[in-house]
Amino acid sequence: MINNKRSGLTLIEVILAMLILSILLITYITAFGQGSIIVNKGKDITKDTFSYQEIMENLIIDVKRNFIENDEAEDYKIEIFTDYGDYKTAVDVKEIRTDIRGNRQYVSYVTNYQIKEPESPKIEPFSVGVYDSEGNRVFPWYEDDIRIRASYTLQPTPLIFENRIRWYRSKEGISNPVFSSDYDMVFEDMQKEPNAINYTKELIKSNNLLSKRFYYFEARPYTLAGRLEHFRNEDRILILNRAGSEEWQDFLEDIYFNREAVKIFDRNSEEIYLDIMQNPEHPTLNLEWSDNKDPQGALIAMKVPDTYSNTNFETRVNFRIDPKASAEGSDLLGIGIGLININNSGIMVNLDIFNSLISINQIENGVYKKVIQKNSLTDSLGFENFINENTNKFDWAKEYTLIFQYLKNNNKIKIRLEDKEVSSDFIEIDLQGYNIFPNYIGFKSYSGMDYKPNTKYEIINKYDRNYSSHLYDVRFSKINLDDESILFMFGGGLDISASNIIGENKSIYFDSNLNLENIKNNGHIKVSNIYVKENLEFPKGSHELGSSEEPGEIHVNGDFIESGNRNIYGDLFIGGNFISKSSSSSIYGNLHVGKNLTLWDGSMNLYGDIFVNGNFKLKDARIHRNVYVNGNVELGWTPWLGSNSKIYYTGTLTYPNNYNQDILNRLIKVNGVEEPKKPTIPEPKYPTLKEDSWYLNNGYVSGGKLKDNIKIYANSYVQSSWTQSVEDIIIVAKTGDIRIENFGGSTIKGILFAPNGKVYLNGGSFEGLIIAKNGIDYVQGGGNITIKDIDEIIKDSSNYPFK
Repeated sequence: MINNKRSGLTLIEVILAMLILSILLITYITAFGQGSIIVNKGKDITKDTFSYQEIMENLIIDVKRNFIENDEAEDYKIEIFTDYGDYKTAVDVKEIRTDIRGNRQYVSYVTNYQIKEPESPKIEPFSVGVYDSEGNRVFPWYEDDIRIRASYTLQPTPLIFENRIRWYRSKEGISNPVFSSDYDMVFEDMQKEPNAINYTKELIKSNNLLSKRFYYFEARPYTLAGRLEHFRNEDRILILNRAGSEEWQDFLEDIYFNREAVKIFDRNSEEIYLDIMQNPEHPTLNLEWSDNKDPQGALIAMKVPDTYSNTNFETRVNFRIDPKASAEGSDLLGIGIGLININNSGIMVNLDIFNSLISINQIENGVYKKVIQKNSLTDSLGFENFINENTNKFDWAKEYTLIFQYLKNNNKIKIRLEDKEVSSDFIEIDLQGYNIFPNYIGFKSYSGMDYKPNTKYEIINKYDRNYSSHLYDVRFSKINLDDESILFMFGGGLDISASNIIGENKSIYFDSNLNLENIKNNGHIKVSNIYVKENLEFPKGSHELGSSEEPGEIHVNGDFIESGNRNIYGDLFIGGNFISKSSSSSIYGNLHVGKNLTLWDGSMNLYGDIFVNGNFKLKDARIHRNVYVNGNVELGWTPWLGSNSKIYYTGTLTYPNNYNQDILNRLIKVNGVEEPKKPTIPEPKYPTLKEDSWYLNNGYVSGGKLKDNIKIYANSYVQSSWTQSVEDIIIVAKTGDIRIENFGGSTIKGILFAPNGKVYLNGGSFEGLIIAKNGIDYVQGGGNITIKDIDEIIKDSSNYPFK
């Protein structure tokens, strides 16, 4: 059966659906209209708010102005900062109200009190420096008992909420720390709400104070009102090891502490920059003009010590051209060193780095007057020794020494350049007509780059300089001989028995070895300056060396081996090894050893500084000053060190177990030490004979018994009979020997000249000058040999018996 009935909505269902839809549409339309009304009302409120805000702001300005300027009565009086003492105060207040529709109000309060801007914290005074244990300001030598100290006072107002202090130390291996990242903090302290106090903070050697490091101190206080300040010492402090001569150290201390004591030449009042705290490896002087062009004369001068001011002297100036400056390729770069007087007049040696020239200039009042001599540094006078084989150019990367010899008696200056291995020839300048009487060593430095002057509190600008050169040391010594000096010279042999050779401020020269075979029965060589061309060996005895009254220098080209009991006076320069097994010998002067130093047996006293370019073995000796070893150190049981003595070494250190800790504490390993000076052995020219006719024409006879004023010229001379004391004799043996015997108890004074032979003496004392190519025998002497210079015997040089 088929059902044809169709499904669909009834009328009632349709009516109900339409009713529901109508209700929904009416609700939506009503809500939309109400929302539009609310939005429009919000817009009106916002407009009113901004409008009344503008009215209120203008009202606040007007009310505050009238309140301050017209002294209107206040509505309220209130106190503020009641918990903070000095900040507590009472202020007058006015109330301002503005009604806004909708039962709303703007309320504000204004005061006529002018609240001060918060003050910054104050630290007064503020100082940072180097001091000794007694509170005296001192130079920062690490070897001394020093401490760096920051001192300051926190002022009572404004109140400090917190104060942070710090010490900073430069990092190891950074030679010129210019950024904060180049420093490590080594001390920090935080003070909470400190009272007004005097505050001191020190760093001492047992507490973070190291040599070859830079230090600075900072304090950062801030107040309860939130103001912060930063205080830091303007100049960083460098702790230095002592290096260079005592005169050089004193000179740098004067620059550091007492610049008025230093001679500075202010050409046209231009500023000079002097820096001595820039190089952690050396106490170094850097200097430039503000206008860095070549200033001609000296910028600054170091006084020649009084000891050398009226005699022949040598000055050695160590310097180095800055590698950065020479790499820049500037067409202006150089250093000048001169012998000058107080008026900046004298001789100035200029080293022109760009053109590789050395020029010697006469200056008057700081201005060039005359070029005396100019030489190339690449192909003349031995300067070619300094040429770098790889670049074929003068090697400015090295440290050099410029040597001046001022020969007052001859009115000459001799100049030479050397490094640690080779030297140039001497340049000799005759000073006739220049009227130069030097009492200062003058220095200048210049380049085509600006030096960069100080800028406070800016680390990078303050310390990043364009250096052109660095001065490391200046040393002075007396000159007791030069090419024209007449020495007391022993040639191929020396044989002296029980006699003293005496010569204060005199020189004696041995052109071979000096040993016990030469000097028997404890004879003494009491001569200020002793030169030994080869070795010096005294394995026993008590032979005294040097003059106790006028100590000078003892130079030995080879080894020095000694034992026994003797005093040695003056600075000692050994080219080879020094070995001592002395039970009680003493050296009264500095000791320079070119190779190894062995003080293993015996209690030798060494009263000066010791410099060793090799290894050092120390057991029983007594060290009174400092030791500088460019090598290894081996210790035995048990040396004695003076209270302030230290041993600086670059190599290894070995010692027995359970060793004395006090001694070990004074052995300091360093990267480098000052090396010993080399012995300077002269090459004297033996005088030569004059023509035969000269002797005949000047009163010389061919022989005869000795008597006062006799002058003898013969092939050889022999006096065998007893001789009484005689004076002013001259004996010249043309081809042979001079032999004088049997003058016991007598004294012979004069000149004995055997240019091709030997001098034999047997008797009393001799006083005068002996020059003998083959040496001297004084085998049965009992008196003394006293050295005299030729000009003490013969005043007129034209009467000298040789040329």
